[in-house]
Amino acid sequence: MESKTTPAPTPVPTPAEKKDGPVVHTLADIETTPLSRLIRRIPVYRRTSTKQQLGTYISKVLKHDIRETLVTALSWDAELARAEAERERLEKEQKEREEKLKEEQERAAKAAREAEEARKKAEEQKQRKGGKREEPEEKKEKVEEEKKEAPKPPPVSPPKITRGIELESYLSLLSGVFLMDLKEYPKAHEVISDLIAKIGRLPVNKRHDLLEVQAQAYFFLSRIFELIGSLSANRPLFLDAYRVACLHRDELGQVTLINILLRSWMLDNQNRDAIIFAEKTHFPASAP
Repeated sequence: MESKTTPAPTPVPTPAEKKDGPVVHTLADIETTPLSRLIRRIPVYRRTSTKQQLGTYISKVLKHDIRETLVTALSWDAELARAEAERERLEKEQKEREEKLKEEQERAAKAAREAEEARKKAEEQKQRKGGKREEPEEKKEKVEEEKKEAPKPPPVSPPKITRGIELESYLSLLSGVFLMDLKEYPKAHEVISDLIAKIGRLPVNKRHDLLEVQAQAYFFLSRIFELIGSLSANRPLFLDAYRVACLHRDELGQVTLINILLRSWMLDNQNRDAIIFAEKTHFPASAP
């Protein structure tokens, strides 16, 4: 008997896919995707991306200083990544120049044809009126003037990266998560701590757009401390961060840090301290 082959099951969309649409499994959509949706896609990138992909993308979009830090922390060949990014940039510029030159040549040819038709019509009218034909020298001068008047293509400028601070913060967070997954805890701690410090130095109006990244950074920082067994020793850091979150009315940060602090006390069997903190703490009602 012939064995029947069952068709492959259709993939069931996850709750994130139902809510936010299909999840893209590459890093190429980071520049156009809203930051809040990127945060929810971190688990997907952790499963589907490689350190090489992340290092290459960082080398393409970030500034020199932060790019060197992250690429070095990921132990990715920075020279190779820079060379690849530069090669792709030059190819893109060359292609744009060729397209613009082709368009310009087509416009110049069209203008020359129109000028030739206009000249012929003018000659025909002069002949009918008994006028003289134009001399060859005058024809050449007119054609040269028309060529000079043709518009020149604008200079090609390199592509501008918008959302710079958002991209930098998100890729720093993602790099820290990758390093944590690779059990390179000192490097992950350095990257995420630098990210938290950088967000803290921003003006209030810019910091507001990165509150979700900051809350995630505190969560992963606490996870790193927990994995290396120093969460209770770093509890004052999270208490200070909780006070700052209360002062700035950062509800997402408050919720994250409350959970981190309660977990740190409960892991040390300091349940009484956890209860006292929970009783004296106001949990934001509008927290997600």
